[in-house]
Amino acid sequence: MGENGEKGEQGREDTAADPPRSAQPHDALFKKTFSIPSEASALFQKHLPSALSAELDWESLKTRDGHYVDQDLLKSQSDILFEVQMRDSRDPCIIYVLLEHQSEPLKEMRFRLLKYMCKIWDREIADLQIEVPQTPIVPLVFYIGKNAWNHSLNFSDYFPNCEGLADFMPNFKHLLIDNSGISDEDLQGTPRAKLLTLLMVSHFRNRFREYFPNIARRMNELLVQLGRDDVSPFYHYMFSTLKNNALEEFNAILSDNFPKLGGLMRTAAEELIERGREEERRKNREVVLSLARELLSSGVALERVAAITKLSPEELKGEI
Repeated sequence: MGENGEKGEQGREDTAADPPRSAQPHDALFKKTFSIPSEASALFQKHLPSALSAELDWESLKTRDGHYVDQDLLKSQSDILFEVQMRDSRDPCIIYVLLEHQSEPLKEMRFRLLKYMCKIWDREIADLQIEVPQTPIVPLVFYIGKNAWNHSLNFSDYFPNCEGLADFMPNFKHLLIDNSGISDEDLQGTPRAKLLTLLMVSHFRNRFREYFPNIARRMNELLVQLGRDDVSPFYHYMFSTLKNNALEEFNAILSDNFPKLGGLMRTAAEELIERGREEERRKNREVVLSLARELLSSGVALERVAAITKLSPEELKGEI
């Protein structure tokens, strides 16, 4: 059964690679895509209120360091921070984007956002050595899930029967991009943004096979427009999230319909596999070297340690 309790075509699971190749592929692809200023700018200009968008100088948009999601929520949430200047005053404004990927929308999202916003302001106070925060924050939730978002976006709606106390409680509204029910025909934005959304939606619906033809077509369009380097992160995402048999089916679709893309992706897959092997060899070598250090520190002769670890005395001298 898939992550959302839903099986792919013909009752088969598409996702959950065996073994898992990456811990957080969704976050990695999201951050790589929207860390490109032109991608983030296009996203914001599409989804921010037009009056607010007109007040912001999108040429000044840049990412900011820092991540504020609670440690125990990193499997289902990720965040990225942007700074943009106001057109007239040139004062900075922060756009805080929270990627939310799980089956059900969270009622407590507004409360979590408030906590994260306070963390951002705490850091600003500490970094700038000021007494109070100075930079306004626009919170935006990028939601990918099985079910449509069905909760209020207003913090004050937590307290529906306290109108007389409204002046004494925090209040804000967060923006929402709800991708839960989106289809290929509904995709909006740049070619990268469309492909990212399609990949993540197909993953969390556990219906990769159903979407394979559209994914292949959009990947090929991206290859033609931008080149191999811009396509590779999306294939890496599929490599990290698909089972081996599903990945083989997708590669076959690429080879049959888009031979050039299929060849490039086979090369990318081979590179990823070799990278994984190199990482495994590196980890194994570190374990062996750690053992060698322990044996040498215990007084075991160098030649004996070399025989045990299968490393030459010269290697041991150079590494330890």
